[in-house]
Amino acid sequence: MPTLLNKEVTHDVALILFLAVFAGVYWVFTSLLQYLRLRHIPGPPLAAWTNFWLMQQLNGSEKFYDVKKRLHQKYGPVQRYGPNRVMFSDVSAVHSVLPASHILPKADSYAPLKASINGQEVASFLAITDDEKAARLKRFLHPTFSPNGVLKYEQHIDHTVFELISHLHNVGPTTDLAPWFGWFAFDTITRIGFSEDQGFMRQQADIGGAGKAAQQRFAHWIFYWTMPWLEALLYKNWFAKNRNTTTRSGLVKLASRVVESRKDKEGLGTHNDLLDLYMESGQKDPQLYTPAAVLGLTMTTIHAGAETTAYTSAICMYLILRDRRVHDTLRAELESAAPRSGAEWELPEMSVLRKLPYLDACIRESARLKPSSNIMAERVVNSDDAVIAGVPIPRGTIVAMNNAGLNTNPDIWGSDVEVFRPERWLEASEEQRVLMHRADLTFSAGKRMCLGLNVAWLEMKKVIPALIMNFEIELVHPEDDLKQTSGVFGVPQDIKVNIRPRLRV
Repeated sequence: MPTLLNKEVTHDVALILFLAVFAGVYWVFTSLLQYLRLRHIPGPPLAAWTNFWLMQQLNGSEKFYDVKKRLHQKYGPVQRYGPNRVMFSDVSAVHSVLPASHILPKADSYAPLKASINGQEVASFLAITDDEKAARLKRFLHPTFSPNGVLKYEQHIDHTVFELISHLHNVGPTTDLAPWFGWFAFDTITRIGFSEDQGFMRQQADIGGAGKAAQQRFAHWIFYWTMPWLEALLYKNWFAKNRNTTTRSGLVKLASRVVESRKDKEGLGTHNDLLDLYMESGQKDPQLYTPAAVLGLTMTTIHAGAETTAYTSAICMYLILRDRRVHDTLRAELESAAPRSGAEWELPEMSVLRKLPYLDACIRESARLKPSSNIMAERVVNSDDAVIAGVPIPRGTIVAMNNAGLNTNPDIWGSDVEVFRPERWLEASEEQRVLMHRADLTFSAGKRMCLGLNVAWLEMKKVIPALIMNFEIELVHPEDDLKQTSGVFGVPQDIKVNIRPRLRV
């Protein structure tokens, strides 16, 4: 018997060794084929063989935006950043990677951002990979999210802008503007989203943990970016999706509460907010705008609508304050549009603010120089004869635009690409300006361009002028560069300022 047992053990060990060797040979073979498919694309040697290089860069202490800048500087306008991943810094690639029609499908890297509640996947414009479904969802929403459509929410933004001004009158002589922009953005988007004042500014805190939950969701996404299969195995299995979600995040709790409370109210169509829009859309297409979809879109409104606007606004304000010439030029333009009268500067309507070229240039230039987003929109080539920026790209390759390379291209922006100079947007020829706008991927491009971009513009063009005109603000440490975190967003940190109400004459 011992001899027989030893033979069985030996057989099992041999089988395990065979399977291990087979798996190793298979991995080497497939990796070699993958390498050869894109051997004509330069990039970090390790990135050509494994996605662990990308995973380390995405989750390291350095902003991935800075990593992308180095890739562009070292390898040129086309870079390989994974075994099956290619980035382009050539502006001619924008319409191929992010086209307005015949769009490329989203890559699997979006899958970890998908969420389920009680076994049902909730809708999210950022996470949804079904382009047909995304188009159907947006069909009812486009009129409201148009440049003129969003003006119906201007009163909500005016309310929170005036509240911010009131609070800042009482915080001096020194404060940190970075969290104030976050609190302002959350209070603003919840008013636009469902007509509720969450009191972020009033209590100077993340009420209910909604802000923290949003950041944790993005951190989860970027950790599993290169391994969506592992995230699905751990979090999208049957047990995980159907377990009792008694420990819901602050974001889910907030969205669930407002959706449920609105269901019990009569008068649908009488609320001037996005939740009303989503629920009205549910009456027009109940199969698409299911209760789970309405909940998901409400979460997306809070999630994506607050953070990006807060960070972009804070960065813009920092750069304006750091350059007194820019500050004074912008203030002069604002004075000419709405002269001071009385104790407070009266905030003009958006119809006036959107006509101010220098204000527009300041926001665009800050987003170019120090974007709030560190990541990129990944798409998958779905044709056999794809040629992007003159480079043949095989079917199945994940492609993306390298905004760091675009934003620092002297052929587009001039030799002073590292300088904050809003005038470049105004001095450029018409031909050059078209090129600059094409290279501007602040809100992505093509058919899947950010739906809420006009809401973001509305907020930024309201809050930045209000601060410039109502306060004298100076950076405590103007010699220090802006600190930003790594992760999905480069969250601005420590914008310490001396602030006092502006004297009236």
